[in-house]
Amino acid sequence: MNDPEYPFSETALAFYRNGPSFLDRYLPFWMTNYAQRIIAVMATTIAIILPLFSYAPKGYKWLVNQRLNSMYRRLRNIEARLQKDVNPSEVVALEADLDGIDRAIHLLAVPMRYSDLYFSVKSHLDLVRVRLAARLVQARSHAAKVA
Repeated sequence: MNDPEYPFSETALAFYRNGPSFLDRYLPFWMTNYAQRIIAVMATTIAIILPLFSYAPKGYKWLVNQRLNSMYRRLRNIEARLQKDVNPSEVVALEADLDGIDRAIHLLAVPMRYSDLYFSVKSHLDLVRVRLAARLVQARSHAAKVA
């Protein structure tokens, strides 16, 4: 087996040492070739897709957090505008914005697993709504005193 003029390939040496492979024993040669390719592609696909299953829940949680954080940003903008001197018409506009946020929160499909975040946004929305109502009463009483 050690011919200096014509070296043996590693495949031929493995064949002489171990005999035919499992696929070669049960399938014709042309099918063995395709089966080996299919096995290689499937192993590569599994090696790529399997880690994605561990990242999918993390990615979904990030997506839900991003949606709820965008609602928080809108809510924070309304609260920042509410801290300035506003007249009754501006308060009514802020109330319309608040109702828009409330509708957007209701349209969000938040699963039960993340309901704590959902209800946190809802409670803060109600808190800003109470502050807005108090501010509207204050603005109307101030406008009545001026008039």
